Amino acid sequence: MKYFDIGSNKKVVDVVLGEEQVLSYDEVIKHTTEKVAKDRQSAIGFGTIGALLIFVGGLARLARGSSQALAVPKPETTIGAALWALLYGTALVVILTEPAILHRAFGAKVFQLPIEYVLPAALALLFLPFWPGFIGLASLTLHALRKGRGGKLGLVLEMVSALASGTPAERRMAIKMLWLLAYFALLFGGWIFYAAMIGI
Repeated sequence: MKYFDIGSNKKVVDVVLGEEQVLSYDEVIKHTTEKVAKDRQSAIGFGTIGALLIFVGGLARLARGSSQALAVPKPETTIGAALWALLYGTALVVILTEPAILHRAFGAKVFQLPIEYVLPAALALLFLPFWPGFIGLASLTLHALRKGRGGKLGLVLEMVSALASGTPAERRMAIKMLWLLAYFALLFGGWIFYAAMIGI
């Protein structure tokens, strides 16, 4: 970008986008907006496909048993995977449709790449600890429904019962649920604190 003096009080901006030279500020804004929109749409598509591949790959891996036989995936595992994919896909689309907040929080580029291209992989790693928690939530919900316990109160009662149980499997189920709550509070509490600190 170069500025050239014209007359006493006027300046013209010389901007090159790719191989095209633009001499109008309005044209610069127009081309930049179009490029950002295309990048965002590409990133959303890439992230959606990535989430779908992760989900399908996870189900395929869970459905595969030993080399001799195929195992039927447990319902809580399938439900947990679906919940994880739903959270990941929703968060990805919401973040990418608000690029101004994303850029203000983390910058426009990471590792010399537009942040929209890095976000899907980074978000998947950040949300990965939710996976066992969602499986615990699904297991706890199914156990509560089998015992005729419905709603939030039924879920809480089932978790307390599982923690007090002497069965290792039930205790693991309840601990996974507690892990889900703790990680959710840590992650989103940390984001709220960071957003308040930088003034978003």
